[in-house]
Amino acid sequence: MIVFWDCPDSIKWSPHLLVDKESKSLKIDSVFTRKILWEFSRKEECNTIVNKWQIYFQDLEYKRRNFLNLNDDDDKPIHPYIPKVALG
Repeated sequence: MIVFWDCPDSIKWSPHLLVDKESKSLKIDSVFTRKILWEFSRKEECNTIVNKWQIYFQDLEYKRRNFLNLNDDDDKPIHPYIPKVALG
């Protein structure tokens, strides 16, 4: 069982002062740097976009109305290019 006690600073109880000082001076480094968080967010956004494209391209009616089919020199359909860096 855990019991919480209210101990105002004005009492100046030494265990409380020690815990208060230690907890306020504790510095926790982030596990992920901002760069990693940014890259993860970018990867997730790219994955979302790719998933939406795949859904749209499976719907032939939507595809016929909204996309121009492009073919390469061998008359094969050109598909969107997705860099592996973006998808991780």
